Amino acid sequence: MRRNLRPALVFLGTAAAYAAANRLTESWFRVTPELSLLYPPSGIGVAATMLLGPAAAAGVGLGTFLTPWTGNRLAELLFTLVNVLEALFPWLVFELLRRRGAFRRADLELRTPRARLVFFAAGVGLNTFLAAVLGNAIASTLGSASSPFLKGSVYWWAGDASAVLMLGWPVLELALLVGRQLRMVRARRHHAALAAAARAPTSLGLPARRLLLGVVLAWAVGVSVVLASGVAVPAAGVMFSFPVMVAAFAFGFRGGLLSGSALGWVTIAWALKSASGNPDAVIAASLGAIDRVGLGLLTGGLFEANRRLIRRLKTSYASLKSDLAYVAGVLTAAVESRDPYTEGHMQRVSLYSVRIARRLGLPEEEIEDVRLSALLHDIGKLGVPDSILFKPEPLRGEDLEKMRAHAAIGARIAEKAAVLRTAVPVILAHQERFDGDTDGPFPGYPQGLRGDEIPLASRIIAVADAYDTMTTNRPYRKALGRERAVAVLGEERGRQFDPRVVDAFLADLEDRRHRRPTEAFSIRDVLSETEPAEAAAPPADAR
Repeated sequence: MRRNLRPALVFLGTAAAYAAANRLTESWFRVTPELSLLYPPSGIGVAATMLLGPAAAAGVGLGTFLTPWTGNRLAELLFTLVNVLEALFPWLVFELLRRRGAFRRADLELRTPRARLVFFAAGVGLNTFLAAVLGNAIASTLGSASSPFLKGSVYWWAGDASAVLMLGWPVLELALLVGRQLRMVRARRHHAALAAAARAPTSLGLPARRLLLGVVLAWAVGVSVVLASGVAVPAAGVMFSFPVMVAAFAFGFRGGLLSGSALGWVTIAWALKSASGNPDAVIAASLGAIDRVGLGLLTGGLFEANRRLIRRLKTSYASLKSDLAYVAGVLTAAVESRDPYTEGHMQRVSLYSVRIARRLGLPEEEIEDVRLSALLHDIGKLGVPDSILFKPEPLRGEDLEKMRAHAAIGARIAEKAAVLRTAVPVILAHQERFDGDTDGPFPGYPQGLRGDEIPLASRIIAVADAYDTMTTNRPYRKALGRERAVAVLGEERGRQFDPRVVDAFLADLEDRRHRRPTEAFSIRDVLSETEPAEAAAPPADAR
């Protein structure tokens, strides 16, 4: 029974609201017989039809016919058809897109940029334009038009479009928002996840909102001073644009729409007070109101799109980090599975390198590059034969040259994957010497770079790599003690190693209680934002 009554109630309710708005327009907004500063019935008709369907459009027709203003019944009938078309047109466009599968629920609730763009075109632009042209053509044909056709059409369009923007669309948005909130309230009783989502923080935190409120208040004080000074400010002046942009930034599309509509009403009220029946001043006020709402829609939509893009970039970045962790873990495991002596070496070098980078004050983006490059610095050993890798004595001659090729091999492996290309120059140069020496017992290779020619990440990894190599067992020697390794780093400061990097690492060693030199780290510890917990210091006889 209730469903059967609904169309009739919608029809009669819309007709009553439309007729009342028509009478209000006659009293408040009609400037000349054919010119209204604002035509609220258009906004009511579009909003009601979008929300309630064709029954509301039929109510628009009845409301128009019940409030004649020309005295010509034929003209009133034709104007009725024009107003019904204006109200029904955007609903027909959305219904067509829904039936073709192009629009889903989020689109029908005007929550997506494309739906808002379609509504702006069909519900603000095309329908009001058609109504203005057809209505003015009817008035001209029947002899009731007092303005040239083009000018009269602009008058008609401005009154209708400003009403849809300042009244119809805000009412539509608020009604859809209330409907969604009511559905969420019902759903929260059964779904805890939706309840948690409803408590999600807004796009701007409290400090940012307070700052924006302060800016708006300062603007309001400035405007008050200007008005009190007696300076003539036109109703369509740019002074009203600033708070619209602030609201759009703070609250997105709805903030821009509602603030633009509110200030559009201020513009209309100002014009009613000062225009004194001047049609040009009236049309300037209507166009100024349209401009204000349009500015809010555009800036709010852009700010929302920017925030969505930032969220997608953060998601993509998190996914990329996960992929990097997987790739780095696979390559590291492949290298260390061949050589039990180097188990955990690449992870420890990565951890030491990150500590050095932080001590040097590098930005977080560069620290991430250092972390990844250090984790992969020895992947070139995949191309070194086992007979050389596991040789129990120091390498010489051809064997030594093949081992030294691991830096170039690692760079070639890394450059095959786009996500690893930032690590290529670092891997290639991690065996270079700071002083550029290529002839001594421990020469730099493969390019013979020196000083700042060597990437900073490579200089960092060189120190971390040397320390971990000295403090772990190798096939050809036992591990050195921590004190001896520190002494070697000090001796090679400014020669093999960058003195600034050595100083940072030694300072970090002094500040920390380190893990046992041979203790393996988790790959997740190395790739995580925070460092793993420190192990307790081993007993003195176990060092």
